[in-house]
Amino acid sequence: TAEPATFTIQACDKNGSKLVSGGEDFTVRISGPTASVPAIVTDNGNGTYSVLFQTKESGKHNIDITLNGNLISNAPITVKSEFNTKPSLIASPKWSYCYGPGISIGSNAEPSNFYIQAKNKYGNN
Repeated sequence: TAEPATFTIQACDKNGSKLVSGGEDFTVRISGPTASVPAIVTDNGNGTYSVLFQTKESGKHNIDITLNGNLISNAPITVKSEFNTKPSLIASPKWSYCYGPGISIGSNAEPSNFYIQAKNKYGNN
């Protein structure tokens, strides 16, 4: 993808209770359609671990997560990556909005107009 992706690992004890401190030995390996993808694991010190990676090709990627060398349950996890070289061209719902009389007043007797202002993730039109 054109920008890095992240996900968070929540460490739990053997009973499934969330850990509230760091220090666990998580390793993440990501394999793409033709190559491996580097992954950076950061211990947040509160039982969570942030994982940062950036795929270089579209397609299915398998994510293996190990704790102390042992594969966690439900792994590998498969995700699909879609390559977008220009994220500035993609509209973001977070920053886009509607305006005009049609968003507050409507009638079945005549049209009531409203407009959608699409903005990208940077808040630009």
